[in-house]
Amino acid sequence: MREENDYDKLLEVSLYDRIEGLEKANVLAAIMYNEKNNLDTTDLKRRLDELIAEEEAIKAEYDRQEKELSDHKNYKN
Repeated sequence: MREENDYDKLLEVSLYDRIEGLEKANVLAAIMYNEKNNLDTTDLKRRLDELIAEEEAIKAEYDRQEKELSDHKNYKN
């Protein structure tokens, strides 16, 4: 038996959590495949909607923070 190390911890994390945009790309590819082969895309499209909503929430938070920093910088000047 061997001791657990940092590499084991890395393997516990999903690729989707480590590579930005990977899940969305896979979902889009799966939707195109399913549509081409007349398969159901309901769950895939639902997941795509969730991913897009998550992206929009992250962007909105980023924009809010950027505005806050900009306002603070302008206030000091």
